[in-house]
Formats: sequence, structure tokens, C-alpha cells
Amino acid sequence: MLQNAIIERLDQDISVIAGLVGCIEANQSRWKPTFEKWSILEVINHLADEEVENFKTRLDLTLHHPTQEWPAITPDTWAEDGTYNIRHHSESTERFVLARKAS
Repeated sequence: MLQNAIIERLDQDISVIAGLVGCIEANQSRWKPTFEKWSILEVINHLADEEVENFKTRLDLTLHHPTQEWPAITPDTWAEDGTYNIRHHSESTERFVLARKAS
């Protein structure tokens, strides 16, 4: 069943993402290739916010209100306003992991 495959994939992604960022030192996770690009820490915080703020809302709209427009998001503003790049690396990763498991 497609639903089970999607759930399994989302569950597998937890260990993949946590494994990729877990071996990176905190100071390395804040490095940005250019000013306008995101650091690994910003990406992991964005993923956590997406799990908490957007994923459930968009899934609900898709399943129960398919004609309703999705709310706009502004990831770059979230990264700046949410101070993504000064947060604690391991806490941010754990936040993503817990949010994904809850989803």
C-alpha cells in the first residue's frame, strides 16, 4: 500500500538525515558556502520547522480540503528571524528527529 511505503520512507529518512548531520562538528554546521546559501544547521532547523509548522497543515489540506490553497511560507525569513544558524547543533537535530517521529 502506498501509504505504508510513504510512512516507511519518512521513518527511514530520520536516521539518514540524523546520520548525515550527526558527524559534523557544531562550528562546521554553521559554515555557509556563500552569504545567500544556507548552512547545514539552517537546513536542519528548517526541516524541523517544516515538520512542526507546515507538514501537518499541508497534509490536512491535501487530504481533506484539496481545493483550498496552501498557506505561503517564507523559509529565508524563518532562517533569519528564527536565528537558525546560532542554535545548538545537536539540539536542532534532536528537534527534527522528535518532530518527524511525531509526524
